[in-house]
Amino acid sequence: DQVQRHGVRRRKLTPQERARNVEIGVTRGRVEAIFGHWKRHWGLRRTRFLGGAKMQALTRLAAIGWNLWKGAGFKARYG
Repeated sequence: DQVQRHGVRRRKLTPQERARNVEIGVTRGRVEAIFGHWKRHWGLRRTRFLGGAKMQALTRLAAIGWNLWKGAGFKARYG
């Protein structure tokens, strides 16, 4: 379960819950930045297809494209 905890009016987060949220937040921040890029720049704001299989294929293609794009930049910088 990688859902961040939140406090409520009379129940504050414990130090352990805060530490867990920070740990989850590091990974979540990196992943959400990638999805944000896809949505802002690659036109993935809306679902173009009906059905999970087609949308899953589009998401996988976006992930492949992302890896190729990042890999090309890495190769250009470091040879």
